[in-house]
Amino acid sequence: MENLQLISSGDVTKMLSTLDEVQNTTSMQSTLDEVQKRTSKIEGVVEQQQQQLLLTIPIYDLATLQARGEDLPASVDPRKKEQHLSDDDFEGHFGMCKEEFSNLPNWKQVQMKRDLNIF
Repeated sequence: MENLQLISSGDVTKMLSTLDEVQNTTSMQSTLDEVQKRTSKIEGVVEQQQQQLLLTIPIYDLATLQARGEDLPASVDPRKKEQHLSDDDFEGHFGMCKEEFSNLPNWKQVQMKRDLNIF
């Protein structure tokens, strides 16, 4: 019986508090994991939708996109003519991929489109 130690009520309270913190942390981690799974699924759906949208955008050469008014194909949004270039043509004319271009500040995008006469 000499090896038995009494635990004070304060120590018991501290241990219970620590146990509660561990349980809360575990619960929060489970919630975070679930949020990350759902976010990943949503990102996957968005990626698929973007790919489908890209497949529906008609592709034209630069000369066609430089047209104005009635000479511009009806399917072309005059504010987003650059989206109707093929990836290869886009990179050839802009010197970067479409994603890099979309990350540029708006003023820079406008300037580059003006340089190609598609603004």
